[in-house]
Amino acid sequence: MTLDEFVNNNLMGKHLESIGDVEGAINLYEKNVAFEFDGSHPYTRLCIIYRKRKQYDEEIRVANAAVKNLCQNSKKPYFRE
Repeated sequence: MTLDEFVNNNLMGKHLESIGDVEGAINLYEKNVAFEFDGSHPYTRLCIIYRKRKQYDEEIRVANAAVKNLCQNSKKPYFRE
């Protein structure tokens, strides 16, 4: 995927969340996670969504993916900590 596709997925996911289509947003964020996007937005949003839904296994899976994919980037301390 290209950077533009990652960014578009994040922007569209944000929009879908705002209009109540959380499932659609999850699908877009999950695509970014699957392709190891180097930005915190999809990981953060998925963790929040899964926590609210009490889907703790999914939250942990996404958090672990964030640690793996973001920890090398010193500009992304949230998941590293």
